[in-house]
Amino acid sequence: VEAIYNLDILCATDKSLIPKLIEIIRRLYTRVKSDINRWKRVLIPVVQFLLNHGEYTTMELLLPRDNLADLI
Repeated sequence: VEAIYNLDILCATDKSLIPKLIEIIRRLYTRVKSDINRWKRVLIPVVQFLLNHGEYTTMELLLPRDNLADLI
């Protein structure tokens, strides 16, 4: 859980890490949501990470990388 919070903070300071880490966090989310009772404690930080940084990856898909830097 603390590792996810730390990754969230790192991505907030260095946006270049987001594309690398978002796929890992999405896979973790898929695993967590399959058995919510077992992974309750992990669910909130994972969802918070996706809320904080999910928009960045969506914008990256829609815009060329050089235009995205102008928006941030």
